[in-house]
Amino acid sequence: MRSKICCLVFFTLLFSVPCYGTGGHRLDHQCILFVQPGDSYIGLFGADWLRVFETNTTGPDFESGNGTSNRNPDKLVVGTRLVVPKGTYLTDRATERLSRYRDNKKAALSAVRKAESFVGSALLEESEPYKQALALLAKARDAIKGVTFGFENYLEATKLAQEAIERFEIAGDLQRSKRDTLQLRERINRERSLRNKRLGEFPRQRAAFLGLMVVLLLSLLWVIRQRKKREMISSAKIWLEQQRERLNTLESMDV
Repeated sequence: MRSKICCLVFFTLLFSVPCYGTGGHRLDHQCILFVQPGDSYIGLFGADWLRVFETNTTGPDFESGNGTSNRNPDKLVVGTRLVVPKGTYLTDRATERLSRYRDNKKAALSAVRKAESFVGSALLEESEPYKQALALLAKARDAIKGVTFGFENYLEATKLAQEAIERFEIAGDLQRSKRDTLQLRERINRERSLRNKRLGEFPRQRAAFLGLMVVLLLSLLWVIRQRKKREMISSAKIWLEQQRERLNTLESMDV
């Protein structure tokens, strides 16, 4: 068995090294990789393939059945979960995939944090979109904790968090619309109250205005009457003067 594995390693290295190059790096922490079409131990881990092979074919994972599909080192079943220990060499193929995993996780965490920033607004809690957003956010949190083939859970968490953000924004728009409606209603009530107050004051104002008009009219009539009196007195004086002159003239003629 040992000789078979050595031969397999030799021929796999012989045919795989030109394909995968000399890139890659050492893993600084344990991680999980899922087998995808075209994967092989050599293609993912280079000279460290045996270390990963032994990690996934012994221990609790193997005994529980997770490592059954990895018993044969030259055959990997698509979707198999591989535990990669710290310090393992990763080829460019594995490095690029792990980078995608990290990017997906980073995007998911960012989306969840953004959705969480909407939580706690007492003004939104009564709206139905807000409740829907909370449910979606809870699902996104659950999804981000799970581990599935190809880390689709991170993609699903990102999608759920973005949908939650949309619901939160809808709730915010509804709240702003509600607030604007309340402000408009308060303004209408103030205008109505002011109008009613003015209407209540109108009879008093009208009575005062009519009283003022009566006083002005009487004052005008009095002024007109006084003017006519002065004109009559002036005319009488003129007539008396004329009659006095006429009388003086007649007296002078008699003499």
